[in-house]
Amino acid sequence: MIIREYKNEDYEIFQNYMLRLFKYIEKCDIDHRLKIRENFKEVFTTYILREINKNNGIIYFAEEEGTVVGVVAGMMEKFNEIDNVTYTGKIEGKILELYVDENYRGKGIAKKLMLKMERYFEDKNCTLIRLNVFEYNYNSKALLRKTWL
Repeated sequence: MIIREYKNEDYEIFQNYMLRLFKYIEKCDIDHRLKIRENFKEVFTTYILREINKNNGIIYFAEEEGTVVGVVAGMMEKFNEIDNVTYTGKIEGKILELYVDENYRGKGIAKKLMLKMERYFEDKNCTLIRLNVFEYNYNSKALLRKTWL
């Protein structure tokens, strides 16, 4: 398996992975709060890419034998007013999205993607890494415990 950076020709692959991620989260949502609209792929992908470009971010793909099997997207953010009085440093890394193809889960791919993103943030002098996990995404919560706790 290799991990590589996003290229412009990966746009459609990234779109499809974001749709698959949100369909997975939608299935986890026992409260039915998430509703994927018809134009989700275009709107969401455009938004994420704009935020990544604006905030010194990056997207990494995991590939097995030339096939994309996972993705992680992250960016930097300057500390806000509260962060400035509670943390040292000035920049935080923020993992925006992480998804691994269902057929490749349990092989350590998500962990490798997260650690690759962690190294990227360290190289950019981030002193804090944040990510949000959907309340009912128990698989992601377990992954985070194994990777960072």
